[in-house]
Amino acid sequence: MSFLFDRDFDAEAAAGLIPAPRPDAKPAPLSLTAEELAAKLQAAREEGYAQGHAEGLAEGQHLAQEDGAARARESLAALVPQISALEGDLSRYRAARERDLIRLTQALAARLLPEIAARFAPRRLAAFCRRALLLAEGPGGLTLEVPPAALEPLQADFREALTGTGAAVHLIAAPDLAEGAARARWSGGEAHFHPEALMSEILATLDLLSRDAAQATTEGSDDHGQP
Repeated sequence: MSFLFDRDFDAEAAAGLIPAPRPDAKPAPLSLTAEELAAKLQAAREEGYAQGHAEGLAEGQHLAQEDGAARARESLAALVPQISALEGDLSRYRAARERDLIRLTQALAARLLPEIAARFAPRRLAAFCRRALLLAEGPGGLTLEVPPAALEPLQADFREALTGTGAAVHLIAAPDLAEGAARARWSGGEAHFHPEALMSEILATLDLLSRDAAQATTEGSDDHGQP
């Protein structure tokens, strides 16, 4: 064992015990100055801060996205009952409007149909007789039964009328027929025209629709506890 103060470095170098420095070897770096060391420390701090800031920002964004998604799910879940309630309100509103429209149609029909039927009764009766004239076949001709009040006007129109086979047309007053009604008979066939019955069917159909709409509205209100 030897100590630094016992060694003779010159003798060791002369004896080749200490390798001579290589001519191409780079000199050992000099110690950093205080300014350089401060600059490197500041650069390291800034790099660490930037890296930490980026990582923190990314983590914060990830947490914010997860929190936003959770809040969105909660909001949608809270909206489901409200949307269902709105759909129910809309269905009840539509049912009420449908009921009101049918009632209005029913009221207008009850008021206007009799007036329309009375105004156009002679024209519609004549049209029915002309259609019967086209349908009538056979040698027996055509027999038209009409209300007594319509007999004379129709006689003027059908006095010289003939069926498609050349048979005669017979007009007969039928007291049992309502105003505007008629019956037609020919060989092998007959036809009836009852505008009052048709009007009654229309009004009955509207009444049925009105009652169904009112019942649907009532049932919808009972289901939701609202008027």
